[in-house]
Amino acid sequence: MFRLQQKHSRHPGLAPRPKASPEQLIAAQSVVRGLLGGLAMLVLVHMAWAYSAVLLDRVFPWMTIVQGAAIGYGVQRMGLGLDWRFPLIAGALAFPAAFSGIFVVALSLTASASGSSILEVFAGLTPESLEAFVTGTISGVDVIFAFCAVAVATFFAKRRLTRAQSTALLAHQQERERSSRE
Repeated sequence: MFRLQQKHSRHPGLAPRPKASPEQLIAAQSVVRGLLGGLAMLVLVHMAWAYSAVLLDRVFPWMTIVQGAAIGYGVQRMGLGLDWRFPLIAGALAFPAAFSGIFVVALSLTASASGSSILEVFAGLTPESLEAFVTGTISGVDVIFAFCAVAVATFFAKRRLTRAQSTALLAHQQERERSSRE
């Protein structure tokens, strides 16, 4: 009886949606931004992993997989990629990042134990100490985690599309294939 006037439809699903433009989707992707997004997430997770290891005095090897997911998400959000290049970027960043993350954590734990800074520990590295680090710290489990990080990073790297965007992009690709055959 005393109802306010309704300004919107009761059924929001029936409202017309904006048409997805495949040209805009293709033009929005950027390899450079995807690479920068992945590198930013790599640095961020390295810092968080090292800080948590020093704070809790424990090393969490599964953080390698979290790092892979973060790298893939960074590539996805910044690169807006639709093709094979973006999972390749994420995987290429995630594999060495797994080992460099372990190295940064080892540096921060060594610096914390010795009461010095990470830069002092890094300056004191020798080829023999790097060899001892690789043989003594990195194990087969770390390699397995690195491959898992690559798989997770490649999974998260591609842009997620709505149904309308996916349909419009598929129709655009089929149209281009038809026109190239003729």
